[in-house]
Amino acid sequence: MIFCFNQYYKMGNKMFDEFEKKICDEHGEYDAKLMNPGMAGKPRYSLCPKCMEANAEWEKKVSSTNKKEEDFLRKISAKANATLPERYEDATFNSFEVKLGGQEEAKFIAKNYCDYFKNKDYYNLILYGYVGTGKTLLAVAMANELIDKGYSVKYSSVGESTDKLRNSYNRDASISYREIIDEYSRYDLLIIDEVGVQNNTDWELKALYEFVNSRYEKKCPIVVIANIKPEDTGDGADPDKVVEGYLIRHLGDRVVDRLRENDGQMIFFNWGSYRRKTYRK
Repeated sequence: MIFCFNQYYKMGNKMFDEFEKKICDEHGEYDAKLMNPGMAGKPRYSLCPKCMEANAEWEKKVSSTNKKEEDFLRKISAKANATLPERYEDATFNSFEVKLGGQEEAKFIAKNYCDYFKNKDYYNLILYGYVGTGKTLLAVAMANELIDKGYSVKYSSVGESTDKLRNSYNRDASISYREIIDEYSRYDLLIIDEVGVQNNTDWELKALYEFVNSRYEKKCPIVVIANIKPEDTGDGADPDKVVEGYLIRHLGDRVVDRLRENDGQMIFFNWGSYRRKTYRK
């Protein structure tokens, strides 16, 4: 043993100094500090500081790698649960073509909407307009943006949602009506597409009300997508009034009242169809 300092500690019947010279196979000689002074038993000295620093750096890299893997797996799971339309499942805001002022404004509002999530400044969003104008594409771009930021999203058409509830009445159903309502209410954002493509029965209106109301009570936002025809806004008709009447017919006034609460915003897609163009990811 090499003594290099004058302060000693008694452990059992032996005396040990506070520091002792040790040899690291990789970094050479270093001052090892006594880690258990004043306690009986075998003395324990600190490890090579350079080895400890290298080990901490390695653990940091491993932790970073694990976090990236966990984030990657989380995104895969979130995308699977989101059930986004396969045609647009990889859409981003760059996928949304901007050539007109209205398109630029729609894209700006959609991006801004995603930014509000971190502040929990939630409100509902209604995308309405003519067929093929990019409403679903922009909604899915929003979904992917939010999933990348760690939020959960669910996309569903009106028909899919109500069919799922209707099938829950089957004797061999694996999930109950209430469990489906609860499932749809747990996502950070719910996107409901193809509003108006339903029979508008009393049962459907009641089911849609339960979907919307369950999220309303939890202060969880909804994005609604609806089509209107160019002739609906002829003779100078106010598009907002037209779509509000349309939504009331297909969703019920109680649902529309909840969607418009807290300044729920509406975006009018009033340009030509994208459908004749090839969608590029």
